[in-house]
Amino acid sequence: MSSVCMHAGSSMVKEKGPPWSAKNTFSDVCYCVGYYTTWNHYIHDIVLRFGTLRELRQRSKTCVLCQRWMQVVESIPGDSEEGGDVTLTLQGRLDVVEVSNNKDWGDVASWLHKCDTEHRDKCGLRSRPQHPPGFRLIDVTNRFFHKARIPATIREAMMACAKMGIQYLWVDRLCIIQDHVHEKGIQINAMGTIYTNSYVTLVGLEGHDANHGLPGVFEEEPPRRQVLRVEDIVLTGLYDHRRYEKLVGRSAWDSRGWTYQEALLSRRLLLFSHSGPFFECSQDGCLCGEPNSMDRYHRIPLFGAHMDPPGEEYWPSQTFSDLLEGYTKRAFSHESDILRAISGILNSFYESHHYFGLPFSVFDNAILWNAADTTYSTRNPTSGDVFPSWSWVSVKGGITTYNLPLQTLAVWAVASTDSDFLPQPLKVIAPWERPLANERQYYKLMPNHSALLILAWKEGCFSGKLPEELKPAANWSKIERLAQKRWGANGQHRMIQDALGLGQNLDYNDKFSPEHISLSCSSPGGIMMYTQSVRVRVVPPQNLSGRFDEHIKLYAEAGEVVACVSDGSMTQPIIQMVCKDWRGRSLCKYELGLKNVPIVNLMVVDTQDGVSRRVALAETYLKIWVKAERKFGTFVIV
Repeated sequence: MSSVCMHAGSSMVKEKGPPWSAKNTFSDVCYCVGYYTTWNHYIHDIVLRFGTLRELRQRSKTCVLCQRWMQVVESIPGDSEEGGDVTLTLQGRLDVVEVSNNKDWGDVASWLHKCDTEHRDKCGLRSRPQHPPGFRLIDVTNRFFHKARIPATIREAMMACAKMGIQYLWVDRLCIIQDHVHEKGIQINAMGTIYTNSYVTLVGLEGHDANHGLPGVFEEEPPRRQVLRVEDIVLTGLYDHRRYEKLVGRSAWDSRGWTYQEALLSRRLLLFSHSGPFFECSQDGCLCGEPNSMDRYHRIPLFGAHMDPPGEEYWPSQTFSDLLEGYTKRAFSHESDILRAISGILNSFYESHHYFGLPFSVFDNAILWNAADTTYSTRNPTSGDVFPSWSWVSVKGGITTYNLPLQTLAVWAVASTDSDFLPQPLKVIAPWERPLANERQYYKLMPNHSALLILAWKEGCFSGKLPEELKPAANWSKIERLAQKRWGANGQHRMIQDALGLGQNLDYNDKFSPEHISLSCSSPGGIMMYTQSVRVRVVPPQNLSGRFDEHIKLYAEAGEVVACVSDGSMTQPIIQMVCKDWRGRSLCKYELGLKNVPIVNLMVVDTQDGVSRRVALAETYLKIWVKAERKFGTFVIV
């Protein structure tokens, strides 16, 4: 904020000025004019109010600025009333120039000190981290590297650390031995721990490679900022309220896949730009380097501070969906890095409980991924990489996942010889063995969850034995009461375990035979699924106008349509036609809700020599699915 704005405060911009100026929450004339320059090169009328002449005269006794304004007023011919307003009208062509920004390392030190003292418990280390094998750091006080061989950004990062009194620096390019394959893999998997436990992460917002440097580290390269001149008046606090967002958005750093985990996991970010340095931490409501009024309520959160901590998410499937959507929009120099560059995030959020990019705790949602674009390319593995067809890593481009609460009709398992999976040679990953930490709150997002599950159970969609008390016909409310009596108020996890026949079964031989396990072990990226299936033939539409009856249809052997390969909209007549209970009575939409129409999500697979590959996803209605000739079986999918 300029000295003029700081002095005049909220009364500065007069109401008869531009209509938006009187409502401006920041009451900052420099902000208003800065906003104006975004769209115009000419100011028509911005009226500034400095109070009454009496008020200005009183302030001039102690204020040099007001003394100057009094001289201007007194130089105007004619008498002025003491109670009259003193105003200034800005009008004319805008002349925007750049001047040096005087921010120095003292500002950076104060930002870090404030965070250290005020956010000690939240931004500080919660426990002493375990260093991965082969962990290396650069001692910036002993510059044993030859300067000519170090890229400018790394060299200036070392200088920045020295100026901040930080002795050690970690840079992936130097601290990970690239030709040591085993150790490199360990270091990459530990990146989440490295960023989470770093004191501060340095970010360069300018340039496209490591040779550009960090603006402002050298004193002879001071950052620049804009000021505005209108005739003989200069506003030194000119500010574009979206400057930081624009700087980040246009930076190469914000588009690279590998830097996503820096933004998401770092406790503190110090970002360098030609406009000056910026500082964000995981707790502060303000962005240092911006005007004090620019808090999080007036800007879009750019990094991970707005995400719920791992294990505390109110909506776990939405958290993963947001994470994956943001990550897959980014660019990769090497397509083979798609899984490596997110491993640090997955390990931080889900520990080791994930497989080819899909966390076990939200596997039911994650497996229902779709490419954001209708046309996309598959990712071809090279150099021993594996991109199974059932995982989102198999396709290029943005990915979306199903984020609403749902329940699996299948049992998913992976085969392994790893000691973590003993005594049995497989691990059931969905349904996940652990209930959600906030299971009760999560399932509030899905009303009638228990009734829908039992409805599918009664129609033979689950292999577990249905309890006798649930077999008689009952309405929704009675089913809910019976379920709560048997499994408790928070018993959704136990209910699905029983429905799938997993309650006391330890070897799962009835679902996954030794032959299936052996085939999965010998198939890179293999995963096993025990579920119901129907053999179908695919019939393409005449055209793709988006209507329900023109989507790709799946026909059973008897000739009836069992599903459609489409995520198009469901029209109201179709919902009314298929959404009826088993006595033919239409379900009340207020009782069930259109979002909770009984829908079955399907995976279409092509099976050759006992091994299946994902072809597409499909949807059908539960009423249609239970009439199809289904059978239980095990699939090995790669």
